[in-house]
Amino acid sequence: MPIDAEREIERGGKVLLDFLTYCVMAFRMEPLFAFLARDFRLHPTPAGGAALYDVFLAPEAGARLHAMAPHLPPRDLRLDREVRRLRPPSPGALPPSEVPTPRHLFDGLLERMRERAPSPILLPGQDFDPSLTPEANLPGGRMNPGQRAFVEGVWQPGLRPRLVAAGFWKIRNVA
Repeated sequence: MPIDAEREIERGGKVLLDFLTYCVMAFRMEPLFAFLARDFRLHPTPAGGAALYDVFLAPEAGARLHAMAPHLPPRDLRLDREVRRLRPPSPGALPPSEVPTPRHLFDGLLERMRERAPSPILLPGQDFDPSLTPEANLPGGRMNPGQRAFVEGVWQPGLRPRLVAAGFWKIRNVA
């Protein structure tokens, strides 16, 4: 039975955490980004904006949103310019906490994700059965070697701690 990812992101709870874990295991990052961008909008910080950009949007991002590549750097530099304003440009410059953080920083990208058919936010929900474990939802019921390498070698030791340190503590137990 598929889920509505947007509705689960709004509601929260165990189904959402299981779904986000499934998304990490399946390397379907758009719903996770949508969840974190919503959290950012409620509590915008320079560290949070920079972490979302570095983890999901930068050209070398470990969890890059490949489905949205035409709207990301290096093709579209708008977000890159906005996030650069959150980082201090040089020693002695204003620290990031003194730079106003635009809470709507990622809204344009989220809107493009929602308008796209099929929506990369909603699509993973079509393959997710909340009555199963996150891993059981994967093809074959378990992670393949590439998925395991990402989760154990990239997500757990690097990306997840970076996001949690930037204030996204709700995902500390995801995957």
